[in-house]
Amino acid sequence: MKGWAVERASALLAGAGVVDHCINAGGDVRARGQPGAGRRWQIGIAHPLVAGALTTIVAVGDGAVATSGTAERGAHVFDPHTGRAALDLASVTVTGPDLIRADAFATAALAMGLGAPEWLASLAEHEAYVVDAGGHAWWTDGWPVAGSSGGRDRSVSSIASAERRLGPSMAPTSDAHSGGPPGDAGSGS
Repeated sequence: MKGWAVERASALLAGAGVVDHCINAGGDVRARGQPGAGRRWQIGIAHPLVAGALTTIVAVGDGAVATSGTAERGAHVFDPHTGRAALDLASVTVTGPDLIRADAFATAALAMGLGAPEWLASLAEHEAYVVDAGGHAWWTDGWPVAGSSGGRDRSVSSIASAERRLGPSMAPTSDAHSGGPPGDAGSGS
């Protein structure tokens, strides 16, 4: 419902001639236009395990950013197969053309747990950034990073190959790069 309300507010602003705007509704963001000539909106994604820290910064033009996680509301999303709280992932952030689908995909991925990264990588027109309960971050190959902070991270393509080798635990492997998320000077991508 929140995604729909934000999309509607954004459409009203655009209809009234406010073509450059960014609406943040409790971490779900809808952006249109540019904050300045030749610039993109830069949206910080809160680290789900470190209070007051960012895990990444995403660059968005016309589009949406939605995060579902345990940091703000605790374990409020349930795995429909077990009926138990979904605790494998600390947060899932999805970018896409509209907030309604980005929000739905982020929540569904959180419920999926460790099976989510490969599914997220298959979504057309959407990118994702995942932080698991152990603090490891993964992202889809097209994640629109603007900057980031440190941590041990790897891309979804590394996850898929690690999962084939190690099974669904997705434990860190030697092919994972150390350093910050994509875009950091010290990262391996």
